[in-house]
Amino acid sequence: MTEIKNINIGNKFVVQANILIEASYKLSIYQQKFLEVMASLIGKTDEDFKKYEFKISELMELLDTKDQNSYKEFTKQTRALGGNLLTFRDGKKRIDIPFLIYTETDEGEGTLKVQFHPYLKPFYLYIGKENPYTKYRLKNILKLNGNYAIRIYKLLKQYEKIGFRNIKIDKLKELLSAEALYTKYNDFKRKVLLQAQKEINTKTDITFTFEEIKTGRKVTDIKFFIKAKETKTKKDEPTTVIPWQIDRKSTRLNSSH
Repeated sequence: MTEIKNINIGNKFVVQANILIEASYKLSIYQQKFLEVMASLIGKTDEDFKKYEFKISELMELLDTKDQNSYKEFTKQTRALGGNLLTFRDGKKRIDIPFLIYTETDEGEGTLKVQFHPYLKPFYLYIGKENPYTKYRLKNILKLNGNYAIRIYKLLKQYEKIGFRNIKIDKLKELLSAEALYTKYNDFKRKVLLQAQKEINTKTDITFTFEEIKTGRKVTDIKFFIKAKETKTKKDEPTTVIPWQIDRKSTRLNSSH
């Protein structure tokens, strides 16, 4: 076993294809954060997905899941990721892909083993100029407590360098899987846009404002204006250091303290 110490979670990055950011799916806040942690462990030279093993109690602490009803609920949500689907649409074509191909929980050892589905390789491993991607710090995701805030953060981070993004209300609702919940725009604005704005602007590395675009008297589009915050110096930047171990066959993530 090769031991790796002091992986700095605060400075870990997630890199994923833009097509994945714009896919439609519905996940709990824990499931979203857990997948981001997994993605942050993918190495630049990885040609295949590794099998990761976590100590569940430490993973729960890392993801700040104190509101979870129980240890069993935590593992239940993880196993559900094998059935939760990413949905991609291309005209009349619809493609559904599960997030995980493998999950294993060991209640005796208190461990969790997981592996991304191989169909996700193009979105995490085969990225570059021909497959545009977005890169962001894991810590910005872990700070957020709203499902919609996480999704909107990534959608805006994708356009950070451009500085603005136009998106139709119906399309945004579809991406957030919020069509049925918020049929009225004012409810969507209050419960989704303004709540996400408050969290993203105070907790992450970007801020945004938005302008409502009307067709006739109806708001049909949103124009987001995105601005990067001033970068803190390394001396001032907070860090979270957690020691992990890496297994010789699978990537085993167990705290050694």
